[in-house]
Amino acid sequence: VPLFVVLLSVLLLVALVPLVAFGWLTHGQMRDTLVAAQQERQLHQAAAVAQRVQAFLDQQGREAVKLAEAVARIDAEQAIETRALLSSFLDDTVVFARFRPIGSAPQTVAAVELVVPKAVTEALETDARAIEDKGVERVPAAARVALTRGPFAVGPEKVLAVTLTSPVQRDGVLLGVFQQVAVMQSVWRDAMSAVPAPTRLILIGRQAEVVAQAGTTAVETPATMQRRDLVQR
Repeated sequence: VPLFVVLLSVLLLVALVPLVAFGWLTHGQMRDTLVAAQQERQLHQAAAVAQRVQAFLDQQGREAVKLAEAVARIDAEQAIETRALLSSFLDDTVVFARFRPIGSAPQTVAAVELVVPKAVTEALETDARAIEDKGVERVPAAARVALTRGPFAVGPEKVLAVTLTSPVQRDGVLLGVFQQVAVMQSVWRDAMSAVPAPTRLILIGRQAEVVAQAGTTAVETPATMQRRDLVQR
């Protein structure tokens, strides 16, 4: 082999090794930077969605307490008046309203097309018993916080809804419990519209179950999500 060929090979090797090493290091650093930036962006998006949901829950909780105060102002023995009042509470958001007097059968009204699943019924019963066991709230109505559960996927359309429960009391006496089911589909739609299409948006319930998801046709579970990097979700 001619000497100049050997020298040229050595020079090329000496010149290329630092370039390859620099390129490899730069690629790794850029990848880590992009991953970190994407993770931070997704965390901000998740926080924004969580704030929307929490604002909805806070508003509905305040409304539930006010409606419970309205129920407390009528005579619980007047079933027709009670039912009429409960019916007036129904709107695009509140699809189920119930007054459960102490020691009497509950008065319930609901949207015609509403099918209350077992999980929602159990949540309502659990919170009603919790308030009955606790007794009278000693704080003014403005400071009360309604018990909230959910979200639940209701009906074949999987409409997202939450339950809210508040005590009905008058003159220091617990008269019963007011409960409602409020749909939060508009909040979910707003959240989906605010998140770019490539991003996968997943709503997880208190029992770590996937309640709703958008941005993908694949069905995710908490177990599969734990095996995926955050930037891929």
